[in-house]
Amino acid sequence: MNKRVQAKIQIIASLIIFILFISIIDNAFKSLRFDLTENKIYTLSDGTSKIINKVSDPINLKLYFSNTVTKDDSYLRTYSKRVIEFLQSYTYKSNDNIKLEVIDPIPFSDEEDLAMKYGLQAVPLNNSQDSIFFGLVAENSYGDYEIIKFFDPSKESQIEYEVTKLIYSLINIKKPKIGVISSTPIFGAYDFTRNEPTPPWAIVQRLQTLFDLELVDQKTKSLDPYNALIIFHPKKLEKIREEQILQFYNSGKNIMLFYDVYSESDIDFRDPSQPPKNGGIQSSDFSELLNALGIQINTNQVLIDKELALPVTSQQSQQP
Repeated sequence: MNKRVQAKIQIIASLIIFILFISIIDNAFKSLRFDLTENKIYTLSDGTSKIINKVSDPINLKLYFSNTVTKDDSYLRTYSKRVIEFLQSYTYKSNDNIKLEVIDPIPFSDEEDLAMKYGLQAVPLNNSQDSIFFGLVAENSYGDYEIIKFFDPSKESQIEYEVTKLIYSLINIKKPKIGVISSTPIFGAYDFTRNEPTPPWAIVQRLQTLFDLELVDQKTKSLDPYNALIIFHPKKLEKIREEQILQFYNSGKNIMLFYDVYSESDIDFRDPSQPPKNGGIQSSDFSELLNALGIQINTNQVLIDKELALPVTSQQSQQP
């Protein structure tokens, strides 16, 4: 065998080894990703990671983005790329239990009909007559699905919450039951001063999308049916209720406590002709329970962040 043939064989062998090396490296580091963005927008939180790890049945993410219609809109296309890359973080983390499909719903196409059937929102594109879709459909193997109607660029910071909520809803068909103990009408009440009902607080409306919330009142005899408790600004807890809460805590179940020395949102909507609720007291009062739980609160101190505090104006009838 002459030297020329040997040289060719060596070159071919080197190329084969190089290709095999690249293939091995690609497979080994396929799921390894680095987030070099300033705010770590592609890094999933620990809570999201735990939910993704619970996904056992396949979940399909269908992102409907009007790629053709937005060909001249660099802003939307850049934003869509960030959303797609963020959604890919879910697929990498799930070991392919979560799959992503990007669909271009061209006008008058079957894909556009499907987007509308799912309930995605068509939004007018600038001053043109065209409308675009930029929404998500998450569907499990049972045919259940949840949607995000439209990815609003101004709400980019909420994407992880919204997407994770969809996945959580699909893997938890039966919502956990949460008992709520509160002296404040966070579920809504009737405002006798305005002669109209008030809606539930925003936090209640948001939690109800994920949990089965139930108000614990005097008719509630046992706390056993609840998976967790939310104790929100209560006043004058009965001794038997405090004992039930302690038993609940000692059983290993979770409790979320909210204590407020002076609650500005503790509004009494009762009939003005009736005496003030709880004597007009606007402070939480369950010190005996806190002592039993080993929790101490200094009621003479207030924690304020003047730099990050955000003033919020609302109408008198608007709930927190």
